[in-house]
Amino acid sequence: GADSSGTATVVEFSLAGHSMGGYAALRLASELARSGSPLEVDLPPRGCRARVAPVAAVWAAGPLVSSVPDLAAGGGGARVLVLLGGNDGIARFDTDGQRAELEARLPGGGATRVRTIRGGNHSGFASYERAS
Repeated sequence: GADSSGTATVVEFSLAGHSMGGYAALRLASELARSGSPLEVDLPPRGCRARVAPVAAVWAAGPLVSSVPDLAAGGGGARVLVLLGGNDGIARFDTDGQRAELEARLPGGGATRVRTIRGGNHSGFASYERAS
């Protein structure tokens, strides 16, 4: 709620997504960066606000580079963390050129980090029900 001065409590959020959800997080981060202001939403209890900044963590998102908005040109303070699985057989880069193409669309100047988890696979980034 609001503090004793009546000022709303603000809760900061970042965006995140697994696989195709990662592309959705990047699209929203792009829109927020382009707008120049974070998305703010009132939350219960009264006096609380959520603020979503153009910061995205994306994991197990592969080479569908055409689905990635151009955050490199957008400015707006976007920051991105991309986590890849070294053994991801679903969302993997077949060539270094595909990975370079992705990185070229993301913010520069240290605002993007791309890391590979050795031995990581696509399903290891999520919790799936056992198939019957």
